[in-house]
Amino acid sequence: MHLSEDKCARLAAKNVPTQDVTLGIRPEHTDLSDVGITGKVDVSEMMGSSVHLHLTAEGRDVIIIVPTVDMDRIPRMGDQLHFTFAGKVAHVFSKEDDRNLEY
Repeated sequence: MHLSEDKCARLAAKNVPTQDVTLGIRPEHTDLSDVGITGKVDVSEMMGSSVHLHLTAEGRDVIIIVPTVDMDRIPRMGDQLHFTFAGKVAHVFSKEDDRNLEY
C-alpha cells in the first residue's frame, strides 16, 4: 500500500522525517479483495445495508464494514479473508506520541 500523492505532499510540507508510523483506517474505507491483509472473522454482524466484521489480522483486532450487496459472499465466523484500502484514506500517526503527522 502506498500513500496518496496528496498525503505525501502534506507530510513533506511539514518536514516529517522518515519513520515507522501507525496507519488509521476507518472501518467503512476497507474493501474485501483477493489479495491484501489476511484476517480471520471472529464475529459477523448484519447491520441492515452493511455487515460489520470483527477480525483478527496480523495479531490485532480489526473491524471492517462491508455493504451487503452480494448476500452469498458475506463472510461468516471462522472464514479467512483478505482486505485492502486506498492510500488516500489512511491517517498517518506517530508511533512515538500518537499525533496525526499530517496536521
